[in-house]
Amino acid sequence: MPKKAKNKPTPKAGRSHKANTYSGQLPIIPKPPKYFNGYSKEKWEELAPVFIEKNMLSQADLSAFELLCRHYGDAMDLYEAMVDKYGSLANYFVDRNSQTMGEYLAYHKAISSYTKMLIEFGLTPAAKKKVPIPEIITEEDTLTKMLNE
Repeated sequence: MPKKAKNKPTPKAGRSHKANTYSGQLPIIPKPPKYFNGYSKEKWEELAPVFIEKNMLSQADLSAFELLCRHYGDAMDLYEAMVDKYGSLANYFVDRNSQTMGEYLAYHKAISSYTKMLIEFGLTPAAKKKVPIPEIITEEDTLTKMLNE
């Protein structure tokens, strides 16, 4: 049987022996990636403040959140291109097969990927029941606290 250590290791100078209490949540709303434009950037600016407020976006979640916004932007750009060229999706499909049209296949793939990311973040009605939403972080306002005392 191995011998037990006689002395516990001591923390190094300036370091606490307590567990790291950093929650990983972002203190500020991150800027969208530089390559984002149009719909991707709009989706980022729409959802990022909500996700931060609801305590749903941490540093580790940024790449998944980036994909969510990018898939939305790709889908909307492709949809807009099809509608601009043909006036509507109905006109786009006239005398065509949806399985052989590159724009539509790319659009469908982007929408499917976007939908999967929505489910991952718990943003569909069915997914909201499965994904627990963390509590909202509230910061104490020191001035209000002092006035109420």
